[in-house]
Amino acid sequence: MGNNYIIRLINNNPTKLYIAQMLTNVSDKMLLVGLIWYVTVTGGKSLLTLFISISLLPHLFMVLKTGKLINKMGALKLIIASDLFRSILYSIMAIYIILCQGKINVIVLVASTFLANIAAALFNPALLTLPIKLVSGRGLQKLTALLSSTISIATIVGPMMAVYFYKVSGLYSLFLCATISYGIAGLIELTIKIVKQCNDNIQPNQTSLSLIVKVKNYSLIVRMLVLFFLMNIFMGPLQLFMPLYAKVIFHGSVNTLSHLEVALGIGALLGMILMSAYTFKCRLWLRIILPYLLMAIAYFFFASSYSLFTAFIALSAMGFFLAIGNVSTLNLFQTYPAITDIPAIMAMVNFISVAATPLAIFIAGNLLNEDYLQEQAQLYAIAVFVLGLAIYFIPSLRQIKVIEASTHE
Repeated sequence: MGNNYIIRLINNNPTKLYIAQMLTNVSDKMLLVGLIWYVTVTGGKSLLTLFISISLLPHLFMVLKTGKLINKMGALKLIIASDLFRSILYSIMAIYIILCQGKINVIVLVASTFLANIAAALFNPALLTLPIKLVSGRGLQKLTALLSSTISIATIVGPMMAVYFYKVSGLYSLFLCATISYGIAGLIELTIKIVKQCNDNIQPNQTSLSLIVKVKNYSLIVRMLVLFFLMNIFMGPLQLFMPLYAKVIFHGSVNTLSHLEVALGIGALLGMILMSAYTFKCRLWLRIILPYLLMAIAYFFFASSYSLFTAFIALSAMGFFLAIGNVSTLNLFQTYPAITDIPAIMAMVNFISVAATPLAIFIAGNLLNEDYLQEQAQLYAIAVFVLGLAIYFIPSLRQIKVIEASTHE
């Protein structure tokens, strides 16, 4: 009976998806840490700001088309295609590093990351849409939390692997690992089978609606998205703050950056585990607002830290509360709209969570003065707290108790 259970577990669609995402997220985080540190060391703050901003622009360019592509091709097909594309792209980069004998052109790194993020701009909304095809009811929050936990685990494991492989053979080994991981993930995803449901039949007029029109149909969603866009404007610079804190405040190396990344991941993982195992009985607005407020407080403590230990604790708490708030919010976005509108909503969510970062990094990078690094980070944390409070003033959110399924079919 034990063997039969293991076989059923392995053949389970959510399990396959979880394994695939674990592989890709770990290698992706490992590669990202290595790239950011390489750019930080070789070019400093200015080049780091430019690198992060340009590489994330595809999420902006693709936001208006992603929802239509998901409805037309299917979420699973886009996930598979994007993973296999990145596997091929990273293999080319590994070969390039061998041929250039370590004399890496930063422009090539930016271009490869830009192309990889075109695939990611399709992949992320598709992944947020797919759970509604695999599970329903309370299982939706559990699967969403489990898939999100792969990002948290990657934030813990990825930086440690980045430190090891970066010291061994630099960026070459990181690109090689990413090639293998994305290739295996794509093959695993090819075995996932989705049972077609009656509400999967999307009419042409539904897919032709623009993303903006669909989003406007939901005033609650619009207000939430606006606030989260603003929150991400002030959260995004954390990607800039962590390497600068590692270098300027803590006078460390890539190991120090790794510790900061791991701290954020540990907290987020604990938050995801809690959300996958337990469903809070309180009102939805409280499950969203309270974690974000506590996250902003932890953000402020990180900004104020002078020791690596204090920063580690603050980032762990920040990751924990951010994970809880994000899962509750994603559950709202997955269940409140009609099923045919969810891909468009998720495309906008992905744009806000990922593509708002280039704007945030660009603004923060140009305004940032390293002599007042902590003071500026503290102001960003205060802004996040104020925006978290503003969520309370969305009346339609406070009226919702629990959402189990789409209420706007």
